[in-house]
Amino acid sequence: MSPNERQHLLETAQAEIDSGSCKAAEKILRPLVAEKWPEALFLYASFSIAGTETEEGFERRHLALVTEAAQLGHPPALYLLGVYYDVGDCVVKDQSVASAWFKKAAEAGYARAMLSHGLDLFHGSNRIVKNREAGLDFIRQACEEGVVDAQNALEHLKT
Repeated sequence: MSPNERQHLLETAQAEIDSGSCKAAEKILRPLVAEKWPEALFLYASFSIAGTETEEGFERRHLALVTEAAQLGHPPALYLLGVYYDVGDCVVKDQSVASAWFKKAAEAGYARAMLSHGLDLFHGSNRIVKNREAGLDFIRQACEEGVVDAQNALEHLKT
């Protein structure tokens, strides 16, 4: 399957999810999930089909798929795991682990993670070695990408 065909299938599956047709999305995603495509794993983690699994079952499947997508380097999954560890959602709260996921996502170019990682660098928090200039660089990149609160953070740090 070509990258264009895969992208078309992912976009079609997303459209099915957006329209409430999760069964159709599952059918589209199933072969891509079997092939371990990170984007498909992440997308399949985003929904449940009524009557096919319990809420706990969905949460376990969701976390497993997001983790697998992150381990395969999918930036949104890297960031989402960081969020989960940062707030203790689906996992035991661990801000050092969260920071490691944010760092990977930021280095992969994920804009929202750039703010989180930049703040950790600037302050030297959560077991991240302090590097104010590198932190400001990440925060500036987040600003350029239009990340909410990045500009406020940058202005606050410059004062």
